[in-house]
Amino acid sequence: MTESGDNPDIEKDESSLDLSSLLNEGIFGPDWAVGGKGGSTPSSLKHSSPGRERRDRRPRDNDGGHRPRPGGGRSQGHRQGGSREHRPQPYQPAYNVQLQPQGQAFAALIKAMRDSCRTYELFEIANLFLSKPDRFVAKILPIDAKGSDKDIFHISVPDGIGFESEDEAVAHALANHLDRFFDIEEVESEPPKGTFNVVNRCSVTGDLLGPPNYHRYKHILQEHFASKIQGMPFERFTSRIETLSEQESIDAWIESMKKRQNYKDKFGDQLFSHLEEARRHLLMNYKAKVVKGSDICRVHGKDLDKLPHNHIRRSVEAVLEAQLKFPLEFANHLRSRLRRANFTIYKRGGRGGITYACSIQRQYRAPGVTFSDSIQELIQFIENNQDITLHQILHGSAVPVPEAEPVTEGKASSVAAPTEPEKDSKPSEEAPSEPVHTFVGKKPESSTLAQDLRWLVQSGFVTEYSDGRLFAPPTRAVNPVSKKERARKKAPEQPEQPEQPEQPEQPE
Repeated sequence: MTESGDNPDIEKDESSLDLSSLLNEGIFGPDWAVGGKGGSTPSSLKHSSPGRERRDRRPRDNDGGHRPRPGGGRSQGHRQGGSREHRPQPYQPAYNVQLQPQGQAFAALIKAMRDSCRTYELFEIANLFLSKPDRFVAKILPIDAKGSDKDIFHISVPDGIGFESEDEAVAHALANHLDRFFDIEEVESEPPKGTFNVVNRCSVTGDLLGPPNYHRYKHILQEHFASKIQGMPFERFTSRIETLSEQESIDAWIESMKKRQNYKDKFGDQLFSHLEEARRHLLMNYKAKVVKGSDICRVHGKDLDKLPHNHIRRSVEAVLEAQLKFPLEFANHLRSRLRRANFTIYKRGGRGGITYACSIQRQYRAPGVTFSDSIQELIQFIENNQDITLHQILHGSAVPVPEAEPVTEGKASSVAAPTEPEKDSKPSEEAPSEPVHTFVGKKPESSTLAQDLRWLVQSGFVTEYSDGRLFAPPTRAVNPVSKKERARKKAPEQPEQPEQPEQPEQPE
């Protein structure tokens, strides 16, 4: 849904959700309603129908006839409408994924909705959060956690991102937060000696890894994968390594090995010349500062790309894709959060209608209650022109609808039609720049029109929707009966119990 601050866009007739005006300088900035919705629907595969072409490919006997099928009749492919083994099946999440609004994003939206006093569709707010990865958080739990005492998730302590294995969590922590544990300095070293005919190169980053016969090649491979490769299994990384035999590439690798890095432990002041040694020391002595176990994990939407393509990431992506199509679960979570923030949630259109949210409690005019002349004229005009826009009231040129003549017997009612200009008449030199709108009744022209309209919206007597439409709730009699009295009246009356006769006293 769209929202604007204290009417910064009061002159615009908004027709769609646009929170760039709602949060001009907020946490979301201009990206709040810009861009497409995150999560793309995978393209379905095209299947050729099993028609004549398929029948013509059947094997034939030597005499040219079709070889009979066992069991007779049509093939299984014909009965089921084509081969289904190639049809992609949707991924079933391996975890219970609950998508929730990000804390700062939700706080910014609450503030903006209260400032604007506008009313928004609940599903629009849900899509607003789900459309950008920095606006939601995924809470991940096991599907069946009963009877399980072990921690199934491994959390990277520096940033709180959860992984399925401890190795993934440790590799992520060292690749992104190594400076929290070690002071890194670059020093000169002797180049490796030996005969090297080829050198391997990473096809992902383009870095030279080293010759396969170098004694530290495996350590270099693991260090490079842990520090520079994200979102890819180790087996796939090794399968994409290229082998170069040019002497220029071999000489470039030898030159790069003249410099190495030393790792100084920040906790114990120990010095290590290789990352693998530093990693082993860190896990043996300070493992709790790197990784911890948990039975629940949370992944920020913006950190989803940092995860490898494991079941956690695939489960979140599958749930996100489904919620982008129909955000019912996310909207129900928003409903409870908004109610706790004292927002009004109501449905317009009866059963199956649209659910709205607003920070203003709607007010119904009681019969006979009147306001000042300017406000009374304005609210009556809105009642006669429901869903008129804010821009049309403040800036649109109005053409009142003429009243119809009373119908008499033998005479049809007629409505005065606008007179057509004569053919020879010249058009007016000053053409109106604003479009002309047809209203029922005369549009108010008070000097305090904008202030009166703002008061009606803030008081709840007029509802302003996210696209600028205005709606005045119908007049309703106010029932002064309290909630307890209404509940007591709804409860079935209990029949009075007959009085019990007094029992005679028993002799001692």
